[in-house]
Amino acid sequence: MFAFLLSEPVIAQYIYTDKMAVFTVIDDGNTYRVKCRVSESVDHSRKLQRITNQLRLQSIDLIGNCIVLQSIDLPFEDRGALFQAFVDNTSLRYSADVEKIEASALSLCGKQRCIEFSCKKSDFRVNERYLGQDFDMANILYMNFRRTKDIAGACALLQYTSSAPNQLIPTELQFLNGSAVIDPEISALLKINPSYRLENSLYATDSILQEYVNSIASSENDVCPFGKMIISKILFTSSKATSKQGFYDDYIFYLSQLSDLWYGMLQFVATHRDSSSFVGFEEATVFDVIGALPVVLNPFGMRIGDKSDYFNLATRAFAEEDFETALENLQNEINFNGITTENLNLTGACYRLLDQPARALAYLLLAYYLDSDTKFVKGNIVLCLQMLNYPKTDELSSFFLNGTSTDPWSENQIMNLKK
Repeated sequence: MFAFLLSEPVIAQYIYTDKMAVFTVIDDGNTYRVKCRVSESVDHSRKLQRITNQLRLQSIDLIGNCIVLQSIDLPFEDRGALFQAFVDNTSLRYSADVEKIEASALSLCGKQRCIEFSCKKSDFRVNERYLGQDFDMANILYMNFRRTKDIAGACALLQYTSSAPNQLIPTELQFLNGSAVIDPEISALLKINPSYRLENSLYATDSILQEYVNSIASSENDVCPFGKMIISKILFTSSKATSKQGFYDDYIFYLSQLSDLWYGMLQFVATHRDSSSFVGFEEATVFDVIGALPVVLNPFGMRIGDKSDYFNLATRAFAEEDFETALENLQNEINFNGITTENLNLTGACYRLLDQPARALAYLLLAYYLDSDTKFVKGNIVLCLQMLNYPKTDELSSFFLNGTSTDPWSENQIMNLKK
């Protein structure tokens, strides 16, 4: 144990919230102070004394966490957004000379009670092993998001770490299916006809759905670009035909602000899309929209189908290398029966073999979002990106080979490209 002294005065402020109170931890250079705004009601003196003691112990722990977080070598100065996640996911505990921890009298802050604890920096001691510990901040933030399931946790994860696709995609999908929350209105929209939102937006008028779309689009959602990108996907899938292009433009804009490997690849695919045969949203089918505007659809707003005779005819034509006939049947399969990983992957394979990699990727990536373990899809994706001269094909290939399970055919195709 030793006294931890900062070499230079540093002013910092961190917020932490639990069921007991909202704590504001302040480092003013010479003193640590913790302001506590009590959340619980206090109706008798015994409970008041108990809460005061609990607040004191929690304040000591929070000061210790503040010191340790400040000591970690991170590539940024503002660590405020990390504090809640750091405290909740490290479970570090500290000791201090209780006589040197001063407490103010309880006072009223509006309708709540407040108290402040403070101590000189020289009176607070932190175990040396805490200061030298190598904390996995990426894992801390990912575990924090899994606990909170909110957009603030996801934004912190993306802002402060370099997340791999096998973390990013499941995170995005939780917002698209409604198991993680951006906004209550968005959560309500996602519950409306989940399997038919895209079809209803193209072929029918759902006034309730459009009210939600308009309200969400006009509201100020103060979230990071990752959150705004997800919102644009949800609104694109649900909006009426005349509004879809605007939401697609929003999607491209927010996608361009994400710099990691996965979303950089999606931006490349979106900007190299093949929409030459697209007839416009008013006349478009589900099959058309998938192919012309890649990776913008929310798969949880689409009908998931089963194999039908159209798919069987398509597989037979594909085996005979009659890719045009296969595509005719796949178009009917998707429009009449819904999407599956198999029909999307087969559509992508047909377009790839017809030397249309940009259109192929639209179907392949949607299949990947439905199930990243879809047989053949990783190999088809890499082959198409190579055909388009995507500059980071090697990096994505390495992820498919080393960061996730890959089927033998896909692995063989990727390895042949790397030779």
